[in-house]
Amino acid sequence: MTEEIYRDILNKIRSYAEGPQIVDYAMRTITHAAIVGYVAMLGVFLLNKQYHALYENILVTGVAFAVVSLLRKKIGAKRPYETMKFEPIADRKGGGDSFPSRHVFSIFIIAVAMLKQNIWLGLLFLIMGLFLAVLRVIAGLHYPRDVIAGALIGIISGGLGFFLIFPGRI
Repeated sequence: MTEEIYRDILNKIRSYAEGPQIVDYAMRTITHAAIVGYVAMLGVFLLNKQYHALYENILVTGVAFAVVSLLRKKIGAKRPYETMKFEPIADRKGGGDSFPSRHVFSIFIIAVAMLKQNIWLGLLFLIMGLFLAVLRVIAGLHYPRDVIAGALIGIISGGLGFFLIFPGRI
């Protein structure tokens, strides 16, 4: 997206008194819901003594998260507000590490983990992931390519881990 498009979107959001707060709140709420959902799923595995499922989920998501984190550091892509000099909606300390979006990656790999357990819960998390991806772009925190890459890496790594490496249904 161009600087003009980002500025138009951000100006439109800021034209509403509570616009920036709503966007920021929505991003935080979706992110926290994903974390709570993932931890709850792990808790269910633990309570039901499904230790293999607990291990598989921690291993697949943990390894993929580490790889994405290292990839972001290595690439060091700047964020839109760094290259285009505008103020993003949400406060973010520091810069760089824009590609791929780790927030979007995380919610999508969690969605794939949920899909393995319950199709409806998985679909809900995929929809939440789409909303989060759009919100992070319109907030000026990411380029569309960042969130698309994050989503694809989350889906692919989750698919490989949960359905190819550990294919058993729980």
